[in-house]
Amino acid sequence: MISDLVKNIEPFYVMDILERAKQLESEGGTSSISRSGNLISIPPEEVCSAAVRWIEEGYTKYTSSLGIDELRQSIAEDYSRTYGVEVGYERVIITLGSSRHFCLPC
Repeated sequence: MISDLVKNIEPFYVMDILERAKQLESEGGTSSISRSGNLISIPPEEVCSAAVRWIEEGYTKYTSSLGIDELRQSIAEDYSRTYGVEVGYERVIITLGSSRHFCLPC
């Protein structure tokens, strides 16, 4: 017997969107990186070169559990530019595998 809670879980629509993006690209659409963070095509050479350089320079260690401060600051600034809402970087947390974004009250 499946609980009502499990029955009401919504599907993970991102995978459907990624499949559609792959289909569009195979039909001649442009290469892109989806907003979900999954690569749809091979990254540009400068991205690949930077990744190799970072590995060679030792950027392979764990970061803060909240994420790299510079990245958090950049995301907060982008959020402000994009949505016109000021969000302090201390409220930005970098995670893996998230399919939704939300803002908690202060």
